[in-house]
Amino acid sequence: MKKSFRKRATALLTAAMVSSTGFSALAEVGPMAGPTVPTTAATSTLTDSRAVPATTQTAGTTQTSAQTAGTEASAQTTANGLPLQEDQRVLDFYQDSVIIGDSVADGFKLFAQGNKTNPLMGELQFLTASRYNLINALIPEEQDKTIAHPIYKGQFLNVWNSIKLMNAKHIYMFFGFNDLGDRTDKIVNRYVQLIHQIQAVNPEVDFTIISTTYIYPGYTKSFPGVKSWAFDNPTVRKLNTEMQKLAQQNGWGYMNIADALSDGQGNLNPNFCTDKMIHQNADAYVVWAQCFRDYAASRNFSHGTAADAAATAQ
Repeated sequence: MKKSFRKRATALLTAAMVSSTGFSALAEVGPMAGPTVPTTAATSTLTDSRAVPATTQTAGTTQTSAQTAGTEASAQTTANGLPLQEDQRVLDFYQDSVIIGDSVADGFKLFAQGNKTNPLMGELQFLTASRYNLINALIPEEQDKTIAHPIYKGQFLNVWNSIKLMNAKHIYMFFGFNDLGDRTDKIVNRYVQLIHQIQAVNPEVDFTIISTTYIYPGYTKSFPGVKSWAFDNPTVRKLNTEMQKLAQQNGWGYMNIADALSDGQGNLNPNFCTDKMIHQNADAYVVWAQCFRDYAASRNFSHGTAADAAATAQ
């Protein structure tokens, strides 16, 4: 009878300890910063640490391996799984860099603001705005005060003026979604016009085109009276192909984020999408961050032309 009572008491005590440590391990995983985050690769490193293994005793102190792993993970990464340290060559490469673009690029800005303990996210600067497109970008701020240009120091300014005030040197451009209502050749021409306008005010800057990312599988929108293009992935691919050619011809950089976020079928991977259209979640922006690291390495951490970087790497 006494032995049976001891067994039941021991089992109850062990269960209480496991329950308590399990709650503690979960509590260490804080709320996700930035955009809404589903459970994918970016958070999977934390998922394993939530399991509660058997306890171990050392010098009279009871501690689970889950608590140790959870503490180590939280000490080494941001809430979204970004490292707290970066290759210094990457940070040097993105010094004085600014990303220009629409709401998808603006999502990356919000992600970066929520993960500033990562040095790369803290290094990048942004001139982004919802509904921003190439047509609006080209209209002088003094001509139309109703256009919501990206804000710099509390003012709606043309990006070429903001770049000058920021003293930025390296420009990363992400456009396309708010421009797809027009022919691809017109979009490309506006891209070139904007680059030339930025150069006229900031002659020392260099440019990198970021590929327009893909659209959610099956989503398409046609335009009245138009048969040769639509708001769909074939049009996105055509635009990216033309911009990549243009980048090669002009010595601009080209960063292919679209394929990194693809489902392998030429669509935006649904795991990275928030609205079944174009907008992306924090897991997608973790991929963006890796693309920026990989791009710096592909250029041999140098801001010369693509040809210069390739020659240096050989």
